[in-house]
Amino acid sequence: MKSVLIAVLIHSLLVHGLPRPKRLVKRAANLNPGFNLEAFRQDQLDLHNHYRQLHGVSLMTKDDTMTQEAQDYAEYLAEKNLFQHCGRGESCNPGGAGENLAYAGGHMSVETNATLRWYEEVYDYNYCTWPQGRATTRPGREGKMVGHFTQIVWTTSVRLGIGYARNFDRTKVYVVARYSPPGNFIGQYDNNVPKASYLLDTFQDNCNGIYGGLTAWSEPGPCTKPCGKGVRFETRSCTNPKPSFNGRDCSGETKRLYPYWCNSQTCTTEVNERNEQCRQRGYLPQANNFRGSNECNLHCRQSLENTLYIARGQVDDGTLCKDKSGACINGACILLQNEPESPATTKPPATTTKPPATTTPPQTTQSIPMTTEMDKTPTAAPPTTSFLTPSDSSLPPTTQPGPKETTTKATTAPPATTKATTTKTVTQTPSVTSGGYSEWSQPGPCSKPCGGGIRFRTRTCLTPGGGCIGPSRELYKIWCNPQPCSPRKQERNMQCEARGHLPEAHNFGGADECNLYCRSTQSGQRLFYYRGSVDDGTHCNKDTGACMDNVCVPMSFEPGMEIEGEYKEVPTGSYWNDVIVTIPNGAKNVQIIHNGLSTFAGMEF
Repeated sequence: MKSVLIAVLIHSLLVHGLPRPKRLVKRAANLNPGFNLEAFRQDQLDLHNHYRQLHGVSLMTKDDTMTQEAQDYAEYLAEKNLFQHCGRGESCNPGGAGENLAYAGGHMSVETNATLRWYEEVYDYNYCTWPQGRATTRPGREGKMVGHFTQIVWTTSVRLGIGYARNFDRTKVYVVARYSPPGNFIGQYDNNVPKASYLLDTFQDNCNGIYGGLTAWSEPGPCTKPCGKGVRFETRSCTNPKPSFNGRDCSGETKRLYPYWCNSQTCTTEVNERNEQCRQRGYLPQANNFRGSNECNLHCRQSLENTLYIARGQVDDGTLCKDKSGACINGACILLQNEPESPATTKPPATTTKPPATTTPPQTTQSIPMTTEMDKTPTAAPPTTSFLTPSDSSLPPTTQPGPKETTTKATTAPPATTKATTTKTVTQTPSVTSGGYSEWSQPGPCSKPCGGGIRFRTRTCLTPGGGCIGPSRELYKIWCNPQPCSPRKQERNMQCEARGHLPEAHNFGGADECNLYCRSTQSGQRLFYYRGSVDDGTHCNKDTGACMDNVCVPMSFEPGMEIEGEYKEVPTGSYWNDVIVTIPNGAKNVQIIHNGLSTFAGMEF
């Protein structure tokens, strides 16, 4: 949900040996009308036990004392507008319990399924290595948090307390979970965080460092509508091969939009799809399309007493937009067209040739159709009925260059012999390298026409059954097309706009270097909301690296490459606007030419 800021704090904090305090201040939970706190606690307990069953550990029970302590602390956080663990030496956690925190904010109807969000860290957790006895992440998931997940399934933690509170205007939610005995002890992860069997649908059950590889794209799937313009998707899975528990996930989308409409004939009975989506989400079945940047957001009428329409998240994928010329996919309006009709094919007339008279019957050749089955197994998700996975962004179709025209000269010279000419066809088998792969290809096309793009090298798995070891694609760590763009492009701003947000991004650096933060649409507020990972190839670390799979990978320039920059505009006072060209470390023959007495050049290292 775009209007919701979700935050989850790092792993459980332990406090031991503190006296149990008396509650001196009367606070309030500030619940929304009709909210059932006990039902929420029971739901969170049931979900904890659902996940614990998957990992084969004993179930939890509700602890009344810890529930009250968790409730007190949730109300304290809501009143003080804080989001921090109860620290050591404080009286807010007298029993020394383990602790998970969750927060959601944005408007009065915002909620958070805290347990689900904590458990989603299961795909980031590394089951193979524990440096200095600590939990760590899989390759490509660096900087992610895993301590919430490990505390949920920690074998010896069998008692649970849940607290829930809202702030004074009920626009923020705080959830506190307390665990006893506490988990997340250094040196004990191997014995207390067992694997769930369903994970083997996604990972190989080994620690061989195998990187995942993608299958080929499937044929377009079923149409989303029986009439009135539907859409279809092509899919592929990270099973060629599957990554190991300490391997890197596949790089690239696993679902993309097929760029043509399906079932575009008019429906007999017109259905307002936005009204229907409001009804399905529990609101009045009256929607309003505000268009523009809100074209793919769902706004439902608040009540019959007023005409106020409240944002209820993104519309469903495939919802029509831009006067029915496009479809909303992942919150962005994508223009589609009718699928071109296949050209008519004229079959030659059937010709029957009577066989010559012979004592040997003519041979009959039977054509046997060959069926090729494509692996369409999707990446497994945690078994749960309360979570909807948003669709992946669509990718435009790739256009390949056509075959080159070849001219063959004919000769009129008579053959030197009356013997039939025999032609031998030799098929060259690609060489197999380590891991069962072919040789790496040359770097592919550049991702940008200017400003420093990236390229990839690929290789093919030649092992029958697809059991190759290692990745099938790798980043070529040399910039391509490094000449600066004119005018300079703010790629993060462009990504915000492409995802349906305000075209104003902020790079917080550090662990968030490869995360995209876009400015809030609320007037007058300079709040930047997390909008997922930046696109692969986005520059990071002051243009010295490129983001790949949410990791900033160092890049370099081709030796001997010449890079030129020309300065034509008055300085703006902004560092990013005044950069003409980045001079790489080790560059030689750097020339700065002054065209006037009023100009100067500055260099920063």
